[in-house]
Amino acid sequence: MKKNIFIVGLGVFFITAFAGTIAADEPMPAFHIMTEHWIPYQFLKDDTLQGISVDLLVDLLKRVGSNQGRADIEIVPWARGYRFAQKEENAILFLTSRTPQRESLFKWVGPVIQNHWELIAKKSRHLKFDSQDDLLNYTYGTVIDDVGEQFLVDLGIQKERLERTSAYANSIKMLKAGRVDMVAMSWETFSLFAGRGDIDTFDYESVFTLASSDLYYAFHKNAPQWIVAKFQEALDALKAEGKLDALKEKYADLKN
Repeated sequence: MKKNIFIVGLGVFFITAFAGTIAADEPMPAFHIMTEHWIPYQFLKDDTLQGISVDLLVDLLKRVGSNQGRADIEIVPWARGYRFAQKEENAILFLTSRTPQRESLFKWVGPVIQNHWELIAKKSRHLKFDSQDDLLNYTYGTVIDDVGEQFLVDLGIQKERLERTSAYANSIKMLKAGRVDMVAMSWETFSLFAGRGDIDTFDYESVFTLASSDLYYAFHKNAPQWIVAKFQEALDALKAEGKLDALKEKYADLKN
């Protein structure tokens, strides 16, 4: 009896090892890689897609043996990429906030960086809040399906009070025009986009901190685990080598 158990166990071991070898030797599939315009992580400059997360992903693709690169990354409106990445099994969407609501929607490689979501308003409004309940009667500029929008909904903000757009730049334009009371994004994102839109950031301020979230590369939930593991291993190695820190420094002083 013990001999039979040993033989069965040995068989399982070899089958598992063989399966792992097949996965390791299997070529990387062609990914549909999508991102949005979000300075300083991913943006177009001089017709070249660049940024912290773009440059990092290009190195990741090389490390995992993919033949794809910068030219294969597509900029799309966030809502389109977010929905498509849940349908196509070879999709990669970045950078994506990993939240409890999204946990089961994707497989995750990261974290890459942490982002702080704030509510930003004109200083002239003199907005002050003693509690979350004070936020319920204002209007907000948000990006469709963005996590900042989700944070507001979680606070009890009615969707009718959200002016939903396809990009951060559009939300900021609405804030400047007085069409909304506040926008939801990090101060870093606001200041970089505002600078490109001839908006003086001195006239604005952060009035409330919504939350912080870690940003990841999101893969379809059915992506083979060996692919996700290989990307994670490559990312961990690049971070240990100082690549991510170097990219943060490279893009720290973006000019208008």
